[in-house]
Amino acid sequence: YVKNMGLQSVEQAQTQIGDVRGAQRTTALIPSLDTKAFAEVDVARAQVKAGDRSGALTTLQAALKDIDAWVPLTDAQKVAACGCGIDDKETFGHKASLEEEVGEVRTAAGDIAGARAILVAARNDAEKSSSGWSFSYTCNNIVDAELKAGDIAGAETTAALITNPTYRAS
Repeated sequence: YVKNMGLQSVEQAQTQIGDVRGAQRTTALIPSLDTKAFAEVDVARAQVKAGDRSGALTTLQAALKDIDAWVPLTDAQKVAACGCGIDDKETFGHKASLEEEVGEVRTAAGDIAGARAILVAARNDAEKSSSGWSFSYTCNNIVDAELKAGDIAGAETTAALITNPTYRAS
C-alpha cells in the first residue's frame, strides 16, 4: 500500500509540474493495477494539458486495460498487490470512478463519442458497486462528466440512480 501511494504521490507531483515523461516512468513502477490505472489517468490529463491529445487517448486505453485486469483478481491477489482489502462491490466502485475520470479526460481531449461510451460503462459498473453514499457520490461524478460530454439523456438516467439526498440535490 505504501509503495503504491508513494509512487502515485510522486507521479502526481510530476504531472503537476508538467513532467509527463517522468510521470510515465514512475507510473510504470506502481505494482497495483488499480492504483496504476488512476495514475495513468493523471498522466493523460497532463498530456491533454500539454497538447498531446493522441498520447492522452493511448494512455487512457492503458488505464482501462489495467483496471480490466484488476477486476477479476481474487481478494488475496488484490491484497498482495495493494496491501488493502477490497471486495467485489468496492472493485466495481473503483472501476466506475476510473471510467468516470477517463470520460472527463476523453471529453477534454475532444473524443466526445469515446467519452459518452465509457460513461455508460461507468454507470453500469456503478450499479454493480455498493449502495449508499459512495454509490451516490460516484453517480454524481458520472452525471457531471456526462453533462461535460453533452450527454443530457445519459446524465438524467444516471441522476435517477442517486439515492443519497445530499447528492440527489446537487
